Amino acid sequence: MHAKIEAFISFEVDIEKLELLDKIYTTSRYPSEIGLMPFGKPNTKEVTEMLEFAKYIYSETIKLLGN
Repeated sequence: MHAKIEAFISFEVDIEKLELLDKIYTTSRYPSEIGLMPFGKPNTKEVTEMLEFAKYIYSETIKLLGN
């Protein structure tokens, strides 16, 4: 997924976090195990890290689209 767009983005992206976020989205989108990360139920620290990462991707994308 990232390979298709990396030529268009100008900000740093942690590929491992991006792939994890994608797995979490897929799991929640197709809810066989709602609320679980690929390795089990997340703790508060993991949830906070993923939320902050998602906010970062969102805000950087909005900035990029504004240019």
